[in-house]
Amino acid sequence: MMEHPPKETMIYKNSFWNEYVYMRDVLLGRLFNDKDYKTYDEFIDNMNKIHEVVGEHWSKSILHPVIKIVYKGTTIVFRYNFYDYEIAVISDHPVYIPNMDLFTSKGESFYYQGFPEEYIINDRYEDNKYKFMANVRSTFDFHTFLYLLKLDIETNKNEPKETKVIVLTPAIFLRHCLSK
Repeated sequence: MMEHPPKETMIYKNSFWNEYVYMRDVLLGRLFNDKDYKTYDEFIDNMNKIHEVVGEHWSKSILHPVIKIVYKGTTIVFRYNFYDYEIAVISDHPVYIPNMDLFTSKGESFYYQGFPEEYIINDRYEDNKYKFMANVRSTFDFHTFLYLLKLDIETNKNEPKETKVIVLTPAIFLRHCLSK
């Protein structure tokens, strides 16, 4: 995933590395990695099978990857640019994500930096549950969006799920994280 590391003189290099480690260790290493591995090499081999860098874009004079993850038949393509995440979802079944203000899906607000042509989608989530774009503003909302998407992929029965609204305070979130 790392072909063009930022120069040491770049002001935003630390932010870039924080995001890079998050994508590598949390998203690819934990969220979309369902197996236990005996060796680090097995782990890296699996990570390389589930993701691919399909494009690049510049933000703050630093080159960023556009990443594609294929998980159980659903393709997720995303990029980060220090401001927000753009996410394309392409699925063979309808995706049901309780919005909960995690993302917006308005075609005119998308900025497809580095996206290959085949992943530039103009459909909104509200209009097309199979193929849509989403814009997410924070890393927490991005992770939550992908977590809910993963749950939907794993449990999809092609029908909307009944959802509960849970108030997630920082204390509850921290308690949940520490209980693992």
